[in-house]
Amino acid sequence: MHVTLHPATRRRIEARIQELCDHFGRQFDRAQIEALMNDSVQRLAGTASVHDFIPIMAFRLTRERLGALAPTTRSRAPTPTRSSGRPTSS
Repeated sequence: MHVTLHPATRRRIEARIQELCDHFGRQFDRAQIEALMNDSVQRLAGTASVHDFIPIMAFRLTRERLGALAPTTRSRAPTPTRSSGRPTSS
């Protein structure tokens, strides 16, 4: 189901897409982020009686979805070892 939103709501959604691109732009291209955000918007708008909060709720949902899909870029800290090569006990 496709829901038509007010132009002001669409502008707020576009601003949130840009925020997501700024944050996840290295892992995903803009088209992927837009598609995921639009899917989140449609999911929320399909059951919403008030559309005022759709941009922020869709932003949060999309951010969570992108975070789950993004490859882990942080490396784990190395485990301290003894000179024998065995991990130290904590």
